[in-house]
Amino acid sequence: MNRTVTVRRSVPRTVPRPMCNWASLIHRCPGMNSAMQGGSGRVTMKGAYFMENNLTASNAPTRPAPAGLDRSQERRVIDRTHMLIQRAASLFDMTLPPLPVHFNLKGRAAGMFRIRHGQAEIRYNPWIFARWFEENLAETVPHEVAHYVISRRHRSGTVRPHGPEWRAVMHAFGAAPRATAAYRPEDIADLPSRRMRYFDYVCGCAIHKVSGIRHNRMTRGMAEYFCRKCRLPLRPAPDDSP
Repeated sequence: MNRTVTVRRSVPRTVPRPMCNWASLIHRCPGMNSAMQGGSGRVTMKGAYFMENNLTASNAPTRPAPAGLDRSQERRVIDRTHMLIQRAASLFDMTLPPLPVHFNLKGRAAGMFRIRHGQAEIRYNPWIFARWFEENLAETVPHEVAHYVISRRHRSGTVRPHGPEWRAVMHAFGAAPRATAAYRPEDIADLPSRRMRYFDYVCGCAIHKVSGIRHNRMTRGMAEYFCRKCRLPLRPAPDDSP
């Protein structure tokens, strides 16, 4: 999954295209909240960037390597996850099969529910859990289980990730329906993070460095990005290898 990908670009040797950063792009996403679209169907890349990144990265201080969870703590997290799944099945009179639980999430998120290759799974960040164990046991576990419940009760794309349906499940669990945790950047600066890959895209006037997240959105047809200057859509830079 974290393979190194080299993307070469075809650039005229005599007149190189200027480089362009994310702040000069326009983002169009079919599922974006209409209130943020302002009726135009477009939001700036800057707006999309700050929606996805609640915390500002900072230089990591010199600290010992952070500790993760021990086996007994992992067992408690798994047991609570499965207990809440069973509770939700009873509360909402539905079938909720058990799902895999992994402790391999890196970065600034404490947890993640996802469906990959048709398989639902929950991933937890062992370093964030170890640092605030009881808080994450009480809040992050029901947060991710609630996403699982919503994925089984509603068709994909019909409800907002942290909309009223998700909040109702959180209330049923007796948990605070908070979308994000209030960690300060300096509190998690030393934790292992994901290495972001960037891909070269071109428009009519420049080369754009596009993050792996946005690259995946475009390849899956979930979003389209436009150059703010020439207004043309971004396309993968052609490979100039022989």
